[in-house]
Amino acid sequence: MTINPHSTTIPGAFFQSGYAVYVVEIKHLSTGAQYFYIGQTGDANHHTARSPFYRMSGHFEYGQSTQNQIFKALCKVLSVDEKADGKVKREAVEKLLIQSSVTYHVFRLFDFSYEYEDYDQHHRYRHSTLVVETALLHRFKRKYGDSLLNTRLNSLNRTPTEQEAEYIIKVVEELERLGILKL
Repeated sequence: MTINPHSTTIPGAFFQSGYAVYVVEIKHLSTGAQYFYIGQTGDANHHTARSPFYRMSGHFEYGQSTQNQIFKALCKVLSVDEKADGKVKREAVEKLLIQSSVTYHVFRLFDFSYEYEDYDQHHRYRHSTLVVETALLHRFKRKYGDSLLNTRLNSLNRTPTEQEAEYIIKVVEELERLGILKL
């Protein structure tokens, strides 16, 4: 009997709650196909901003989760009927993922504190994070088209603040440095 051990190191910062945008990059190792998902942390309905780790795990849940957008999008990419049995969906997505690498690029914009009860501050941070996410969504859609797994593109209802514009520039520069957003 042969075992195939694997190890993954997750940095501690991945477990820290905060307001962040992230880019999930999925690369198929044999075909070179790439898929991207853009997300953000910070809850619209509750005073919380979950860590990137909990967002990541939710994106790959099976079943009827409202958080498994990547899993659902990959089913669509693979032309798996959304009414198909859960086992069929899991098997199709698993076959793709075991032949791929998945990289999370996380950009923390604001810290979250369990100590404060300032819901106005929470909503300001969350909205600023949403503005940065929206800017990234539009850049990725222009560059990658259907390889962007997000099903909705938010629209900005206002001009980004100076701070938000600085965050957008810094995130885009880092993604360019990584070779992901070279235009």
